[in-house]
Amino acid sequence: MTHDIPEYTFSWSNSYSIGNTTIDAEHQELFNIASEAFKNIPTDKKIDKIKDTLNKLSDYFHKHFKDEEEYMASIKYDKIDSHKKIHQDIIEILNKFLKRVPLMDIEDIEEELKDFIEKYLVKHILEEDKKLALWEKYRQDLKEAKELREL
Repeated sequence: MTHDIPEYTFSWSNSYSIGNTTIDAEHQELFNIASEAFKNIPTDKKIDKIKDTLNKLSDYFHKHFKDEEEYMASIKYDKIDSHKKIHQDIIEILNKFLKRVPLMDIEDIEEELKDFIEKYLVKHILEEDKKLALWEKYRQDLKEAKELREL
């Protein structure tokens, strides 16, 4: 018998790209990991699969945020401190979720995970990480303008 909730996948879209191959690849991996929790598998294995996926997701969020923060520092992102705070908040929310999992039923876990991914991965990329691409473009434009002035 398989779990009766339909398979739900999180798909990468090029519209999520921030133009940095490492960060974009890590975002894609976060989508891949999250989707694993929603694969149709036998009901008796579902809770273990979700717990495993949540732990992988937590580990990968830590790695990704570290890499993203290093990238922000390398481009001298002017809002790095507020962006780091958002990362800390996301980790805290994920940790609280992980602590509640043993007390939740499978449908609630799946629904909360779906909401978490939509809010703290997809929305974060579109509303916060896309600013990194704009910042990098701004820096390049300034550099080009300075070079033109020097001609």
